Amino acid sequence: MLLVAIIINFMITAGLYPELFNHMDLRMVQGHETCGPMQYVFYLIGQFYQGGIQLFDRYDLLNTSFAQLSVGLYTPINFLIALGYVLLVPFVKNPAQFFHHWYIFAYYGFGLTLRTFGVYILAFYMTKSRWVAIMTSIIVNCFCAITLIHMGGLCISEVYNYLPLLLFCLVYYWETRSFKAIMASILVFILAANNGLYVGFGYFYQTLHLFLFDMLMIWIIFQRGRKPLLADRFKWSTVGKVFAATALVLLPVWWWSHNVISDFEMFGSGLGDSQGRFHRIYNPVAMMQDPLRYFVSSADVFRHAYDFTSSAWYISGAFLGITTMVLVFIGLVLARHSYKFVFITAAIMMAFLNVPSNQGHWGWMMWAHWIDTVTNPFCFLVRSFHYSVLLWYLTLAIPLCLGLQACLAIIKKDFQNIYAARINLLKGALLGVIGACFFITDPQIKSYAIKILVLFLLFFVLFDHEKWSISLRGRLAGVLFLLIFGIEFMILNTYINTPSENMNPAYWDGLRVKPRVHSYMYTSPTPMVLDYQNPRILPVRYFYRTDKHVVFPLVCEFQGIFGQFYQYMPLALRLERPSSIYVPRLKVFQNIDQDHQIQEYIKRDGRVMYTADAAIAPNHGYYDVILASGLDRRVVQVEGAHLDHLRNFQDLKLPKMAPPNFIQHDYVFTLISSQAHQKNEGMEYQWALPRDFPRYLSTSLFTQDVFLWQLSIGSKPLLPAQGDLVSPMTFDVNNVRDGYLTALMPNGIGNTEEKIELHVWTSPDLLDVWRNTQDQFGFTYHADKDGWWVMHMPFDPKWELTIDGKKTPISKINRYFIGAPVSQGNHQILLKYWPHSPLRLLIILSTLTSILIMWVVFRRTYQWSQE
Repeated sequence: MLLVAIIINFMITAGLYPELFNHMDLRMVQGHETCGPMQYVFYLIGQFYQGGIQLFDRYDLLNTSFAQLSVGLYTPINFLIALGYVLLVPFVKNPAQFFHHWYIFAYYGFGLTLRTFGVYILAFYMTKSRWVAIMTSIIVNCFCAITLIHMGGLCISEVYNYLPLLLFCLVYYWETRSFKAIMASILVFILAANNGLYVGFGYFYQTLHLFLFDMLMIWIIFQRGRKPLLADRFKWSTVGKVFAATALVLLPVWWWSHNVISDFEMFGSGLGDSQGRFHRIYNPVAMMQDPLRYFVSSADVFRHAYDFTSSAWYISGAFLGITTMVLVFIGLVLARHSYKFVFITAAIMMAFLNVPSNQGHWGWMMWAHWIDTVTNPFCFLVRSFHYSVLLWYLTLAIPLCLGLQACLAIIKKDFQNIYAARINLLKGALLGVIGACFFITDPQIKSYAIKILVLFLLFFVLFDHEKWSISLRGRLAGVLFLLIFGIEFMILNTYINTPSENMNPAYWDGLRVKPRVHSYMYTSPTPMVLDYQNPRILPVRYFYRTDKHVVFPLVCEFQGIFGQFYQYMPLALRLERPSSIYVPRLKVFQNIDQDHQIQEYIKRDGRVMYTADAAIAPNHGYYDVILASGLDRRVVQVEGAHLDHLRNFQDLKLPKMAPPNFIQHDYVFTLISSQAHQKNEGMEYQWALPRDFPRYLSTSLFTQDVFLWQLSIGSKPLLPAQGDLVSPMTFDVNNVRDGYLTALMPNGIGNTEEKIELHVWTSPDLLDVWRNTQDQFGFTYHADKDGWWVMHMPFDPKWELTIDGKKTPISKINRYFIGAPVSQGNHQILLKYWPHSPLRLLIILSTLTSILIMWVVFRRTYQWSQE
């Protein structure tokens, strides 16, 4: 029946959100919960083709420490999605489009499956009814999971989807005092934390802490003399296994944590010598007065929980629906299960945690803040309590399933597990709420609320008659619930498509709960996703990544670190931004946005690398003269190694640097010499590239290299593209097919003898790229004179440089970058990042251990739920 629940939830979600499982054209909105994981799956697939474990993102000029700690790069879900792509891509025609579609399906699908599994076993264990378990999973997925609107429309972050499974472990422990349940809870939490250490120990644990605290309080007050906290047998062997598994999973995470503190400048985080929440660890009052924290009114949360006529972007309130609220109320009133008290007290505490502590509310309303600050060891990590409110909605599975169980008990006339005497109280309460609904001003909400409440009141009135047979009662109840849920689904569909009434102007207009879709995936020459057919795709060549050519796939965050694999920024723009907790920066770049000399130096020339004539010792006064004289690419300032190569600035007699010259390559083809086949949009032609063609080159829409390509048939120009061609009069080199020029033309264009002319311009310095991964860049470089090879990568001791097979110390160039002396001629240069780090082995062990933990925990918790 668990499989049935998963299939049903997939079908219902596909009906509500066809962009997820039917069309899979979802447009990822900005935010680290969606763009981040998509970028990291992109990295993992690239590692399969390029080889190695990659610790550096050279396009963002950052190592992956912050990515792993904030969202999670090497996680089980990301790994499984990447593995699925690698296994399936040989059977598809368009790998680029397939990557996008597969990621959308798999990422949301894994989240839905994980959420359904946790809710199902939790509901079944508490009620022993498969019907209740399936219905609870459906309601939670449909109504309680529509959160984090500005993060993608669903509560899809894999971190949060572990919550129902963790709540089951806590419920099982609460019922049995099983020592193994404690160990399972730890393992589930470790899985969640490994997906984003800060999110896991901050926002995820915030909700978990409320339940742990309330369990302890209820035990102290009501059960201390009857039931010890640990009635089960303590086993050191089990503790040892859990400790070993935890260590294997988190070792690379702790390694990265140290690296973030030592290498990064992140204002507002408390890391990297910046002021932030980490500086308030031992000061509860300061934490409570943190002006950077923001809250969401509980009244607003509940208003948006039933108001389907508007959706609040900023509040991101889940649409629970009147049905969910009524069922939760029924469960709290009628159910005999003691765990509902934990839920009630946790809910009350969360409501009071959202009382703004920095606005003078220092009276009795601050009790929840004091409890949380004093008892929660990770409170300092939480900047926003309203995210915990959203997680709290997932816990509605607990009273929700109890409410469904109570309804089922009334239908079957089985009153052992409910307070039957309170049914009349429920009738009166429903009648009173119906009367209150007439004061609602919005006619749509009034009509909706009254319909649902009347149907529930009718249910209690009808089933007070015990003379009906069980079969008749069941059929009648089925009709009533079909009406109730039919109304709910219509209302939910309206809510999904309602524009937000609270738009942040920094984001796109018209934001809805419903995920946005691509408007031109199939009609534009600009591909919406990158293609993995060519392992040399996106090589670092002459220019940095840029969006200058108005290439803006609507899939990414603008000017942030999340989703940047879709929209690369020029180095000048990237380095002129001030750092923040969401846009971190390596410490070597500290205050570079205020360094006007280097800002001017970067903007003058977009080259990744060049050869300087001479080097001098650092001197700000001299550098003003260098810039004024136009010698910024002839003279560099050097610190660190090779200081014996420095010269006196006064002795230098150098002319200004001439603009760089490009080498033009000309190739001619004919239609008759091509391999051609029909496509829906026209004819696709392919030509094998000549032997002298620079094999490392490939068309890229994400660099200024797009201006270095020209292809024409007769007098008609074609546009350069990247990956599978989706529009006529476009061409691709080395992406669609390695070693080939590919062009898509309308039917009937030209004749078989007409010439196809390809012109491409290359740098005279970069002769070949023979190794190209995130961490390693191997290339053949031509120095036209004795001087200094300079590359605009951030100076970091973790770099290892090899020139012509010999390890060479790296110098700090112009305060921030890297370089070394070179002699005139051709050189084989290999640049490696952190090549001997134990992280590479630890990452593999962590990923494999996480997958094994998932399997063991899922199997064991399912067995417990059937007891």
